[in-house]
Amino acid sequence: MPPATAPASPTPVHPSRVRVLHPGGGRATGPVVYWMLRDQRLADNWALVHAAGLAAASAPAAPLAIAFALFPRPFLLGARRRQLGFLLRGLRRLAADARSRGIPFFLLEGGPAEVPALVRRLGASALVADFSPLRPVQEALDAVVGELRRDAADMAVHQVDAHNVVPVWAASGKLEYSAKTFRGKVSKVMDEYLVEYTELPALMPWNGEQPEDVDWGALIDRVCRREELENAKTYDHLWNASQLEMVHHGKMHGFMRMYWAKKILEWTSGPEEALSAAIYLNDKYHIDGRDPNGYVGCMWSICGLHDQGWKERPVFGKIRYMNYAGCKRKFDVDAYISYVKRLVTQAKKRKAEESPDTGSKHRKSEVVQQLNMPKTLI
Repeated sequence: MPPATAPASPTPVHPSRVRVLHPGGGRATGPVVYWMLRDQRLADNWALVHAAGLAAASAPAAPLAIAFALFPRPFLLGARRRQLGFLLRGLRRLAADARSRGIPFFLLEGGPAEVPALVRRLGASALVADFSPLRPVQEALDAVVGELRRDAADMAVHQVDAHNVVPVWAASGKLEYSAKTFRGKVSKVMDEYLVEYTELPALMPWNGEQPEDVDWGALIDRVCRREELENAKTYDHLWNASQLEMVHHGKMHGFMRMYWAKKILEWTSGPEEALSAAIYLNDKYHIDGRDPNGYVGCMWSICGLHDQGWKERPVFGKIRYMNYAGCKRKFDVDAYISYVKRLVTQAKKRKAEESPDTGSKHRKSEVVQQLNMPKTLI
């Protein structure tokens, strides 16, 4: 059944800005949760205003909470450090601002799949989400609504277009092909939506489950780890050398790949993330990328494939452990790092000599020489 426009409600939000994705069964008590997606702000946010209005209009009045989910790769966590750092630093300020207003901010590192469990745990009466036209966001929202229809059918789910002056579903009901015709449609209703934002109403104090403390600095470092790995910018100079050898030489010594992959396991959140990062880097740079040998090399180191179990230890479990000190006992670490530095210098020099700009200069000089040849030779 397609979403319905919300009927007149006690919130100050224009009714056609709100869509009812699931009407619920009239659950009267419980907090309202705003699932923040695209509109990451507390001020001038119609979705937040609507959620707060629902909470204030409940009988008795209910508290309000905010949730934000980190979408997994490739959508959100596939971004570069600059983009992710900007996002997470903004969320850190937003969470502090929300806390100062008595609104808890729940960061869901496991992604949108954690939303249904959160709202059920909180005993929410309604879930409000803002609107994004992007397919990964729409699919995630559909999945959450589907799960709540099945497991929490009495919980209402609303969606608010807090991004566009004229809600996208009110602006046009079809895929437009002309800016001229679309502009006319929007102009006709623009004044209806050009209204002042209202302040959030007084909210009930939050006395439910408290959000886990977030170490935002550590979180930024962790979610931006893959870029750091790819650019060989870790604190471990031996690991950096092995990565650079692979990037610039197309392979690394077999022993070093074991160490390389096991450090990725140590630095990431678990074997799934570690294997994903190792395969991504190996496929992109190593001569046996996209080859059974490459996959087995990564899985031997991270998953223990074709290896025996070892004494259990933190992080590694029963996977064979390797560390820097062990490498120093087996070979001259400093000599290996120096070798890779020379290799990288030579590779960069060779690349510069073979660059298109250099080639274009050579081709240009050849043309000039031809033009200066005697006519009898042309």
